[in-house]
Amino acid sequence: MRQTQQQCILAVLQSVRDDTHTIPEEYIRRHPTGDGVSVAYFKRVLWITEVNGRVSELRSKGYKIQSSSERDPHGFVYLRLVKEPAPKQLTIA
Repeated sequence: MRQTQQQCILAVLQSVRDDTHTIPEEYIRRHPTGDGVSVAYFKRVLWITEVNGRVSELRSKGYKIQSSSERDPHGFVYLRLVKEPAPKQLTIA
């Protein structure tokens, strides 16, 4: 089954956070507090044109995704996954 754009973005961000990715270095921003991936990677390699919309949707679901103030050589920001939402607790009625 094909991943949704949200699932694809989340998988990439998780792989960068966990340092298990195979993304070319030109799209990665190394940082002591956590690496980021350029939005250019999503647009140019994965062909996800509405990255900002999908990231906004993920944020509304509780994912903490940071955008860097620094930009890549082409003007795109870097994104990184900081925190995932806590699993929903079961409620007994």
